[in-house]
Amino acid sequence: MKATKIYIAGKVTGMPIEIAEIEFYKAEVYLRPQGVTINPLRICKPSWRWSRCMMVCIYHLITKCNRIYLLHNWRNSKGAKIELWFAILFGKEILNG
Repeated sequence: MKATKIYIAGKVTGMPIEIAEIEFYKAEVYLRPQGVTINPLRICKPSWRWSRCMMVCIYHLITKCNRIYLLHNWRNSKGAKIELWFAILFGKEILNG
């Protein structure tokens, strides 16, 4: 059986980075007993443009994860909405925070 890998999606742009980091870290701690987490704040470099980060994140979501976890603020995030669309398209299990 394939190990559970969970992609975390939520609002980052427009938030103080410290707040976003705390939100994503809390999700990692919460999800840890369920499997490996993929935190976009850990895979994207701060110097990257939004579009490059999205391409890398979507690649990880599609190729490495079987679930997506939506933070409470995902509806306010253009990127999280795109990630959710890809998760649905590729049949990923959707978890709500």
